[in-house]
Order: sequence, then C-alpha cells, then structure tokens
Amino acid sequence: MPNKTLADSMRLSDYAVLLLRHWLAVLAGLVLGLGLAVGYLMTADTEYTAQTSLLVTPITTAVQEIPGQRSATEINLDTEAQLVTSAETAAAAAAALGLTDDEAAGLAAGVSVTVPPNSEILDIAVNSGTAEHARRGAQAVAQAYLDRRQATAMAALAGQVQGLQTRIDSLNQQLQDVTRLGASLEPGSAELALIRDQVAGLTNQLASLNSLQSQVASVSVSPGRIVTPAALPTAPTSPNTLIALTAGGALGLLAGVGAAAWGHRKDDLLRGIGDLRRRTSVPVAATVPTSLRVDETVLVDASAADSRAYARMRNLVTSSLEDSARRVVLVAGVPAGRGTGRREPGRVAGESRRGRVPAVRERRDGPISGRRAAGREPG
Repeated sequence: MPNKTLADSMRLSDYAVLLLRHWLAVLAGLVLGLGLAVGYLMTADTEYTAQTSLLVTPITTAVQEIPGQRSATEINLDTEAQLVTSAETAAAAAAALGLTDDEAAGLAAGVSVTVPPNSEILDIAVNSGTAEHARRGAQAVAQAYLDRRQATAMAALAGQVQGLQTRIDSLNQQLQDVTRLGASLEPGSAELALIRDQVAGLTNQLASLNSLQSQVASVSVSPGRIVTPAALPTAPTSPNTLIALTAGGALGLLAGVGAAAWGHRKDDLLRGIGDLRRRTSVPVAATVPTSLRVDETVLVDASAADSRAYARMRNLVTSSLEDSARRVVLVAGVPAGRGTGRREPGRVAGESRRGRVPAVRERRDGPISGRRAAGREPG
C-alpha cells in the first residue's frame, strides 16, 4: 500500500512539474481558446427567442341524435404540437404578419413546441434575428393555430348541419308524397288510415331532425386561448456567452496541456535532483545550493554549504577509488547557462589537500584536458 501511494504521489508531482515548467504553453492555449470564443461571439448571428403558452380545450364536433347529448373530441397534444409547426400554420402566421416568402420560410424554421407533462398547455417558441420579430412571430403562430383549429371545428359542424338538412329535405319530400296520396283516398278506408300513420311517423322524424339541427347550429366552438402572451425578449439566446467562453476556454486549456505534455516529453534537460531521480537510477552524491553566473569562479569557505557538498562528494569519490588502479575523476562539461560557473577550483583544492585524487577540468574553449592539482602525488 505505501508503494502504491508513493507511485501515485510521484505521478501527481510529475503533472505539477509539467504544468509549472510549461505554464506559458498552457496559458497560450487558454488565451487562444478564449480568443476564438470571443471571435465567435462577435461574428455569430444573434438570435432571440419569444415564447407564448396556449391552453388547448376540447371541441364539440358532434351532436348525438339522442336529445341533450353531445360528444367532445379527445385532445392529443402530440398531434396538436405537430399542427402548430405545420406549414399551413406557418403560412397563415406569415400572411398575418405580411412576410415575404423567404421570411415565411425563416419563421417556419424557427418554430418549436414543447408540451409540459400532465397538462393541456402548448408552449410555442419562435426564434428570430430581432426581439420584436420573435415576439410578433410567436404571437402570430399561436393565433394562427387557434384560428385554424376553430375553422376546422366549424367546418365539421357545418358538415353535420348540411347532412341533417339533406335528411330533412328527403323526409319533407316523402311527407308531401304521402300527403298527396292520402288526399286521393276515400275517407274511412284502411289505406287512408295507413297513410295517416306514415304521415305521423314522418312528422315525428322531421321534428327530431329539426331539433338536432338546431342543437348543432347552436354549438359554441372554443379552440383554446392564449394564457401567456409572448413577451419581448430582453437578451439574445444565441450565441450563449457563458457557454461559448466556457467551451473555448476548456478546449484551449486542453490544447495548452497537450502542448505542454509534448514539450515535456521532448525536453531532455535535467534541472534538478527531482528530474535526475525520475528519469534515471543514478544516485545523487551532493547538491550545490549556490547558483553562479556564467564563467564565474568562486572559492568558497570551508564551512559554507557548497564546501560541505563538495566534501561529501569528495568522500564518496575517494572511497569508491580506494581499489581503483587509475584514480582519475572526469568533470564533465555542461552548456553555458544559469548556475554553470566554475566550481572546480574549490573541489580540486579540497582534493589536493588530501593529496589523493588527480583532477580533470573542463576547458571552455576546447576539449577537456587534464592537469594535476597542487599537492603531493598519490601514494
């Protein structure tokens, strides 16, 4: 368990080192993503959305032949929502607004309908390039739907009235024929009694149909009503500033982290003990805390931290060379840069006082050459 915790800690530390060392790439990615988002916000078409709510009520479209009974059409709100977005409704709304064909097509494309659960409400939303057009469009679409629904119901009722009138006309014709036939019969005859019964039956049917026709003609059609008129939008709904900036920043940050990871992978410089331990299995003998300028040479005091570091390194080197036939220490050259000033004199002086280790020093203007430190030859 401790090993696993240590491994996880090392991975987290690697990420922290990656971000700290390549923070410019991360920042550049973030700025680039936000810049692209701002550019999108400045160039994208602005859209406003206005919404109105309708209460859809059942419509009585049929009257039963039993006096006093009427049937109402059951409401299917999914079907009604499709009727709101139909081309006929959009065309009627466009005609009411006096729109051109292109504007009418844009109005039809911008209409959407939602149905709240457990209700008889239709929420109609219209998108447009200006707030006023969106408000007027939503109101016109809602009214056009109600007008078409009422017209459809009235046409259905008118068809019933016409059907009843056709039956009434037929019965009247039969009644006239039977009445003329009865006038030609002898009073008291059996045929006349039968004709009188037929006349009574036809008269009763005509009375029933006339009453039913009156009921159908008196039906009041209520397709629904607007319960929430469309209000003027106060802010655009698209593009959404918060969403655009968040998405741009997230994508830019992701790109910046990716660039930082790529740079970290390509970076082979060792900047400290942590890098050395993470990338190699080479043990660290000592750390020299003081940073020097390029080509700076300093002879440090024996009690300084640098001297103690050199002393530790000397002890480790000399102890490892006890059994070596050729006691030579190679001081590798490093590129000129921060903290690469010459510390060799301090180390060589310490070694030479012990008189045990010859030293090889870097020469800045050419290859590495060797020289012996002052002191006696090793025994």
